[in-house]
Amino acid sequence: MSATLRRSRLPLAAALCAFAFGVHTLTGAESFTLQAVRTERVFGPYTLQDGGRAQVDGHGYQMRIVPPDRLSFISLASGRVYGPVQTIEGRLLELNGQMYAFSWRVATAATAPAAFAVTPREQPPPLAPPPPIPEPIPIPPLADPAPPKPRTPLPPPSTAWHVIGWLAPFHDSALQWKVDGKRGRESDLSRTTLGGAMSWHGWTASLGLSPSVSGGALLPYGMDVTEAELDDGTGWSMSLGYRRPFLRQGRWEAAFGGRFSISQDKLDLKSTTAVGHAGTNATIDVVYESDTSNVTVTELALWLDMGLSYSREWWGLFGSLNLQPLGSLDVEGGLNLDGQKLSIEAERSQPLAFGFGAWAGVSPWRGFADYTVGTESSLRIGVMYDF
Repeated sequence: MSATLRRSRLPLAAALCAFAFGVHTLTGAESFTLQAVRTERVFGPYTLQDGGRAQVDGHGYQMRIVPPDRLSFISLASGRVYGPVQTIEGRLLELNGQMYAFSWRVATAATAPAAFAVTPREQPPPLAPPPPIPEPIPIPPLADPAPPKPRTPLPPPSTAWHVIGWLAPFHDSALQWKVDGKRGRESDLSRTTLGGAMSWHGWTASLGLSPSVSGGALLPYGMDVTEAELDDGTGWSMSLGYRRPFLRQGRWEAAFGGRFSISQDKLDLKSTTAVGHAGTNATIDVVYESDTSNVTVTELALWLDMGLSYSREWWGLFGSLNLQPLGSLDVEGGLNLDGQKLSIEAERSQPLAFGFGAWAGVSPWRGFADYTVGTESSLRIGVMYDF
């Protein structure tokens, strides 16, 4: 009976040993990694376990083992299922729009008795990195582009001092007159002027004195006014400006600038007007009376000047274009008519003037003459001295 009992216990012992061995080997878990295809970044290792969790590139997933050899990933955020995919080396898996390569890690099996030791799965060699992207081959241009043309700086103004003196036998300003708001005649303020100017580094200042000024007739003569003329006056003018060359080519030079001017002329207004007196038999007797009053004409103006010159060693030519974009004429005084004083107004007939001239001599002394026509008409004769 004891022998029979021993024989019956042998199968039971074998079964218990096999069960113990099976439990031991199942507790051992394998691990794997996921490598991003685009960035080659490796995530893991993760233990291959049903219901286990994995964090891949900032996203959480739960693993589900699908027998016999497949694996799924469930997004913890959206519940979306990715897979199942085979758990074989190099298998590609898409997670959240990114591709990853599956790779086994060394198995972490629990230690078993030597007799029942299980040879661990060999770790396959890592995936070879993708070949580098070749650099693009530069395509040479059909023709070498022309280098940008260097910007030519403006030529500097003259740094020498220049002093000018002149006599203008006539210097006229073309004006349109109005008396009592009604259109009068076009007549010039005519002057004889002595003047001087000084320039340095492009800056110019001038002063002119006019010992003789006349203005001509203001109105067409009629029955009421037989004479209304400006005469026997004096005046002065001043200006300050800046002028700089913007082009210099060989002996030619072009310049541009601006100046502010002020002038004042004081004249006598000589008039003869009709005065009516009651006569006999319900008639009116007309008597003509002469009168002299003072009139002052003051002008403030802004001028834009452009000049072109050609110079040789001992002679040169020059021309200028002058534009008055802004100006103000003020007339103080009026015309006496039958006990009333009629206002007088004046304005420029047009804003443009053109001049040309020439010089000759050897530095530092040179003589010059120029002539201007337009809103300013003048003839100047003078000398220049260079410091």
